Amino acid sequence: PGFTDEMIWIFLAEDLEAVPPAPQGLEEHAATPVALPLEAALAAVAGGEICDAKTILGLGSLARRLGR
Repeated sequence: PGFTDEMIWIFLAEDLEAVPPAPQGLEEHAATPVALPLEAALAAVAGGEICDAKTILGLGSLARRLGR
């Protein structure tokens, strides 16, 4: 997140279907989506590969919800 007053919402989306990419703007054109099983994502957090707080909190919340 940006500065002191920025807020972020993290949503759990289930039963999704893949669709063709439709990037908007330079940042999305340069982005590379990565799909990981939860256990691999948690291992990436533990190994320091994923280090941004919002992603770590989202993954931790999901793991807790699933009892892992």
